[in-house]
Amino acid sequence: LRGLVLGLPTQVISKKVWPSTLVITLSKLRCGGISLADVSINSKKNTKASVLAAVKMTGLSVSCTADYHYKWGWFSGKGSLSVGGDASSLATSLLFETKNVAPLTTTPPSTSRVTSCNAAIDLDNLHLRGGFIASIGNLFKGLIMSKVADTVNPEICTAFQDMGAELLTGAMT
Repeated sequence: LRGLVLGLPTQVISKKVWPSTLVITLSKLRCGGISLADVSINSKKNTKASVLAAVKMTGLSVSCTADYHYKWGWFSGKGSLSVGGDASSLATSLLFETKNVAPLTTTPPSTSRVTSCNAAIDLDNLHLRGGFIASIGNLFKGLIMSKVADTVNPEICTAFQDMGAELLTGAMT
């Protein structure tokens, strides 16, 4: 997972701040540097030819970077940001199957797929560089971190669905 980089779509945050509305646009949003502290796997025989495995990854670390542009009334500016955390988790279920006549107890799986995925990305640090908003960024820190986490959660599951089962199948064979 360490080499995985998620390219995420542009995000817009809008917040009414008297006397106008603050609009922050996050672009070139990239998340990577993914690592984990612990993995637990519980599996059960589904059929003679399949095994269902529940995988829980904890201590998941994620780092993201983006460019930002803000507009608030007559004021506007831009800069860059980095956001991250190391207390995230990912819970997923994987189905391993064999097409062989022999059961999975004696032959490795030939196919695998992710049947469910739930990411809980927890970002707890934010660094803003450039522009007026960098100096008052703490006022909107929670908004920015929440928006990035809400965007990363489904994308990390999509990435895991695309490659996670394949990685585990390869490790088992």
